[in-house]
Amino acid sequence: MMSSVRYLTETEWPGTIYLLLTFRSLEDFIFRSEIEELKRRNPRLRVAVAVTAPGQVGWDGHTGHIDARFITAAVPDIALHRAHICGPTPMMDATKKILLDLGVPAGQVRTEAFGTDRRDPTRKAPRSAKVVGEVQFLGSGKTARAIPAYVATAKSSS
Repeated sequence: MMSSVRYLTETEWPGTIYLLLTFRSLEDFIFRSEIEELKRRNPRLRVAVAVTAPGQVGWDGHTGHIDARFITAAVPDIALHRAHICGPTPMMDATKKILLDLGVPAGQVRTEAFGTDRRDPTRKAPRSAKVVGEVQFLGSGKTARAIPAYVATAKSSS
């Protein structure tokens, strides 16, 4: 996300940029000074921050995970905007659901995985999944079903 914000600022893109961030604590707030500098350079950059565990620090912003209240307070007419989400898979899935519930069209929500997902190789595809073929491994004699539209649910590494 930072590379996009940098680029849009450097090229003087005329639209408004809404950057919504969430961190466990203020100590985890990466790029904080750079974001402040970008805000000084770009009057159309709007930044909203949520902290899930502010601790004893005097935090007066949104506390908790990204939710519908946080998004609608930060971005007017969210359903009219394209949204880019980057982070751990469970967070992206939850945020995407919130955005869809708020009326953002599915084609306007983009995601980018953050970190490494750990997938369960023994997890079976749903019974409703359409099998379009089968692969046989000659060395082991094992077979696997080919299901092109099936995406395994990922587990966060954190």
